Amino acid sequence: SGSVLSTSSTLTVSPTSSTTYYVRSKNSCGVSSCISKSVTVTSPPVVNVTPGTSCDGGPVTLSATTTSGTIEWYTVENPSPTFVPIATGNTFNISHLNSTTTYYVKVVGASCNLSSTIPVTATLEYSPAITNVTSTPYGDCGEGYQLTATGGSGGTIYYQGTNSNGTSTASTTSPIIKATGTYYFRSRSSAGCWGPSGSASVTYTPPTVIYSQSSFHNLNGWT
Repeated sequence: SGSVLSTSSTLTVSPTSSTTYYVRSKNSCGVSSCISKSVTVTSPPVVNVTPGTSCDGGPVTLSATTTSGTIEWYTVENPSPTFVPIATGNTFNISHLNSTTTYYVKVVGASCNLSSTIPVTATLEYSPAITNVTSTPYGDCGEGYQLTATGGSGGTIYYQGTNSNGTSTASTTSPIIKATGTYYFRSRSSAGCWGPSGSASVTYTPPTVIYSQSSFHNLNGWT
């Protein structure tokens, strides 16, 4: 039993799940037995892509994942069947980027492939300028040195302590230094590109405490 969908010799259906349909003929002599036809509904793969940023033309990696099938990478949006992919797999590594470029992901080998490619962009960004670091004595009695960083245009300046290639974003303040060493600042762009380090070297000598005779007497309970 069931609803009659059509009395035509053809039937167009759009099921949302796998469905079996039945057909039979009927005339004045009676009704034939049913013949079945199953339609299998397969979901297209779900593809997620991750763009990348190249700092100053350096290496950049693009990535893509799919729930089924294999990822192929192309330089054109609609590659013909004769096109050979520039890479296959979930990642595409670019050793040098001359300009911002869009690549295209295609899924093959899935039971239901996507009808179009998916764009993934490699963006060329430039690093900020170098920072200029100065040190000035802090306090009236040589309690330390205060470091100040300027410059670093194109980004935000961050203090890196004694790490010349640091990538810490913990502090943007001007620290008070109380230890001999070389201290570094770097500027970071909004795209995550780090500029060259600027530094200042500090030689710190703890201040000498001098007690007067009266203070010495007072410390020992003398008057």
